[in-house]
Amino acid sequence: MNKKFSLIYTGGPYGDETSSYDGYLNQPLTVREFIDAVFEQHPDEWGRIRIFDDTYLDYRYDEIEFISSQFNEYLGKKIKSFTAHGGWTLMDYSLTLED
Repeated sequence: MNKKFSLIYTGGPYGDETSSYDGYLNQPLTVREFIDAVFEQHPDEWGRIRIFDDTYLDYRYDEIEFISSQFNEYLGKKIKSFTAHGGWTLMDYSLTLED
């Protein structure tokens, strides 16, 4: 499998057994491509992919469970950087987009 992104441990585990990570893009990705990569690379995870506080999607395994109405506006935007936080099978991602 060609990994499209990697996670670099930055802290934890905390009291809830989660840890923090910086993300590294192995190639340029749009938001849509990032979602596909999460589903491909980590099919047993669940969590939230957030762009802004009110712009996110919730996923469970390789399916979208909820998507905020604004999220679709950003699917074609390139990701500048991202962080992640989670543990066991939970993983939340926070994306920063290019201008």
